[in-house]
Order: sequence, then C-alpha cells, then structure tokens
Amino acid sequence: METKTARYLMLLGVAGLLILAHYGQALAQNKERLVLCVDPLNMPYSEMGVDPPGFDIEIGKRIGKIVGRKVGIYWANTGTMGGLSRALRKSITKGECNAFMGIPHDEGMIEELAEKGLVLTKPYMVASEVLIVREDSPKVITIADLSQLMIGVQARTWGHGIMMKKRLKHLFFKRPEEVLSALENGKVDVALMFGSKVGWLIQEQFKGRLEVSKEFQPGPENRWEIGIAVRKEDQELKADLNRALVQLWQEDQINPIMAKYGMHSLKPEGL
Repeated sequence: METKTARYLMLLGVAGLLILAHYGQALAQNKERLVLCVDPLNMPYSEMGVDPPGFDIEIGKRIGKIVGRKVGIYWANTGTMGGLSRALRKSITKGECNAFMGIPHDEGMIEELAEKGLVLTKPYMVASEVLIVREDSPKVITIADLSQLMIGVQARTWGHGIMMKKRLKHLFFKRPEEVLSALENGKVDVALMFGSKVGWLIQEQFKGRLEVSKEFQPGPENRWEIGIAVRKEDQELKADLNRALVQLWQEDQINPIMAKYGMHSLKPEGL
C-alpha cells in the first residue's frame, strides 16, 4: 500500500510540474496578454524585485495599454553560459513569453532570430557610444575631436576597440566605475563608454560630478537600434507592437521614461 501511495504522490507531483510548465506557455499564447521576456539582473533595462523596475518594463507596460493587453513578466536570464542565444531558446521559442525586449537590429542577430523562428519589431530605442565629461572637460563633437585628449575606456568594449583602431591616446580599466573615477580624478580628459548603462551608473554614483555629453555625435557606425523579438507566426502581435511604438514616439513617451534612469535615446529611423 505504501509503495502504491508513494508512486501516486510521485505521479501527482510530476503532473503538477507539467501543469506549471504549460501555464506560462498558455499565458504567452493568450491574445489578451502581452508576456514580456526581460532579464532579472540588467538595470537600467530591467531587474527583479526593485522599484523602479527598469525602462524596458515601463515601456512594455505602456505598449500593453496601447494594444489593450494585460502585461505579464517572464524572467529570462541572459547572464548564464550561452548568453542571449540560450535565453531566447529557453524562453520565447518555448512559448514562455510572446515578446522579448532589448534585441539589437544587426545582421548577425537577425540571422540568429530567423533560425529560432523569431522576427523583430520596429526599434523602440537607440543605444550608442556616449561621451562622459566633467564640467571642465574639452568640448568634443565627434570622435575626430578626441585626437589630442586622453580618453578613458572600459577594457574589451566597443569603445576600447575604437581607441585601438584609431590609435587614440587612452587608458583602459576593468570596470565602468573605475573609468568614471579616473575621469572624476583628472586621470583622463573624457570617457567613451556604451550608453545603455552608464547613464544609470552616473545617476546612482556620480550625479552632479559627471554627465553624459549632449553635444557628442557618435556617428552611425557606433549606434545600434533596439527592438522586440516575437515569434514569426505572431504577425498580428508584431503589427500591434509596431503601431504602439510609433505612437509612443509620436507622443514623446519614450525619453521621459528613460530619463528616470539617466538615459536618453535618439529617435530610431522609420518611426
């Protein structure tokens, strides 16, 4: 009797797990819901259990209101082995969500998405290299203006690659906080960094002492448009999201959200 009872409980437990696994998929496939895949540890984009929750989540909720869908969240960790590719495979391709935020519009990513049966919406923001300055930093408009300056960069980043390619004078540091500290302390004249997170870091740790230059123009080769991945068959959802993104930019709703996180985006092309 005990053996039969144990087997029954085991089967019941397995059934419960299967129900839970399919519950998330059912929500994602429900046309009345917009289930967003976002990273649980990726501020200022998104983070689990904090307030404010990140601009991807706030933008996603605005989109939900426009398209008339209740918004849910599925946490897809991109920081594990396999990175974004594994996160896509374990989440949206399995039906755990129907919209994956924060995907760059570049050829390599578009090809990878196609292999997974995914497509991109119109972009909702532009990420780029940005210039961080002190109050007394020299005026810089383009990368060409950096030729006589000492530039701070984070090692093994796009900015570091630019310094090497153009043979500009620079100091590199392991962590972004170290780059900003070097700028604050006068070891470098300016800092060239990826703008998707540095504005948030300045707001949290260097506010009033450093700022993102509003004059610097990184050039098209140092800009990346960011969109939302959806499954290829979800054409109605893709159309709804595109409509919402156009409306958000027409009504100037994107940058006020991003400003809460020390961020600013140029308007993507085609919106």
